[in-house]
Amino acid sequence: MDEADASDDRSGDRVEVIDRGDRQIELPIPDDPLAALRAEVADCDRSVAKLVADAEREALDEAGRPERRRD
Repeated sequence: MDEADASDDRSGDRVEVIDRGDRQIELPIPDDPLAALRAEVADCDRSVAKLVADAEREALDEAGRPERRRD
């Protein structure tokens, strides 16, 4: 079975399986990804720059590396 296009046997919905080494994460693949993204950020009050900075910080924390220094 292709990991990027797996089928969840429990519900029949399509999921993307992400292998993190110590665990696997199943993310549902929405029928309309653009509509799902718009709905997800519709009530967001943060700027794009703040969203990017938060995502970068979260990714670095998860990877166990110190934050990048911006000069």
